[in-house]
Amino acid sequence: MTTNSTTAKDRLAKLGIHQSDAPTPFGAYVPAVQTGNLLFLSGMLATSGHTATAVGVVGKDLDVKAGREAAYTAALHVLALTKKQLGSLDRVSQLDNMSADDLCKAVRRLLAGRAKLEASGNVTLGNVRAIAETGVDYISIGALTHSAKAFDASLVLVDREAS
Repeated sequence: MTTNSTTAKDRLAKLGIHQSDAPTPFGAYVPAVQTGNLLFLSGMLATSGHTATAVGVVGKDLDVKAGREAAYTAALHVLALTKKQLGSLDRVSQLDNMSADDLCKAVRRLLAGRAKLEASGNVTLGNVRAIAETGVDYISIGALTHSAKAFDASLVLVDREAS
């Protein structure tokens, strides 16, 4: 199924993204849990060692540059921990809770051709077209079930022979 001969590691390096080791937890939590084909991560913050590198709200406590740097550091931690848990970033096939722009970047730059990709999370009937145009192969729309409008219907039977 692989149509792209480069690995996720190669594509990250080409983008100038160099991965570090996965951060170690510095609290009473498990940083990653895998169940079947799903990987759940927690505690992915902007840290260096066991110290937070950015704390606060962008626009209030942090300027935009500091906020962007904190998000970048946290994203690198996500990649490092994912690689540690799965053995390779090439096993990633679902993109959850990402904007259409971020999905497009991930599909084109990091994951294209490596696997069939599914987008899910924050998908609505209003943004499904933009998400489809990113190049993902499948889209999950939970809004079709958990946010469906209630419909109340009744059926009245009339005995025509009695009328």
